[in-house]
Amino acid sequence: MSKAVRSVEEIEAIKNRILDTATIIIYEQGFDNLSMRKIASRLGMTAANIYNYYSNQDELYLSIQIKGFTLYNDYIMDVYNAYDDPVERLGKLLVAYLDFGIGNPGYYEIMLDSNTPRYSDYMGTKLEALAYEAKQSALTLLGRATSAIEEVAVATGRFPQEDASYLSLQLWSHVHGTVILQNRRIWQEVVDDPEAIIKRMASDLLEHFLGPEKP
Repeated sequence: MSKAVRSVEEIEAIKNRILDTATIIIYEQGFDNLSMRKIASRLGMTAANIYNYYSNQDELYLSIQIKGFTLYNDYIMDVYNAYDDPVERLGKLLVAYLDFGIGNPGYYEIMLDSNTPRYSDYMGTKLEALAYEAKQSALTLLGRATSAIEEVAVATGRFPQEDASYLSLQLWSHVHGTVILQNRRIWQEVVDDPEAIIKRMASDLLEHFLGPEKP
C-alpha cells in the first residue's frame, strides 16, 4: 500500500517543527554543532526524512532567518499600524523590538547575534537566491524603523528628515545592546530588577533620541 500524500498544510507544519528544533539546537550548541541527525533525534524522525524537507544545513539556517525576520516584521507591523501619533508609535516600536528580541532569544541570536554565514558568503552558490531573501527580510525590518523615524522628523522638526537612515542605525545599536545583555543573562548579574531597568531605558532612550522640542 502506498503512503498517503501529505497535504500542503501538513508539510508546512513539519517544516516549521524542523525549523523550530534547529533553532533550539543552534541556540544551545552553536551553528557548527547543528546536524540533521540531532534534529531528527529530537523530532523522532530519521535524518534521511529531514532531507525530504531541507537539502542541507545551510538551507535550514537561511530558512530560520527568513522565518524569524518574517515573524519580527509582522509583529512590528502590527504595532506600527496600531498608533497614529508618530512619536507614540516610535516609542511603542522600541518596546516591541525589545519584547520580541527578549521573548525569542533563539531566533534573535541566529538573526542578529551569531557569527554565522551572511549573504556575501552565499554569493555564487546555489543558495544565493535564498540568502538574498533572508537579507531582504532583514532590511525590511530596518526600513520600517527608518520610516517611523522619518515620520517623527516631519511631525516634530526635531531633526532633519534626511538623517533618518543614520538615526535608525544609531537607535538600533542601542536597543540591540539591551536585548543582548538581557538574553545573555548579564543584567540579572548586576541589577535587582532587569525588567524595570529595560523599561526605563526604553523611555529614556526615546526622550534622549528626540531631543528638546523646537521653540
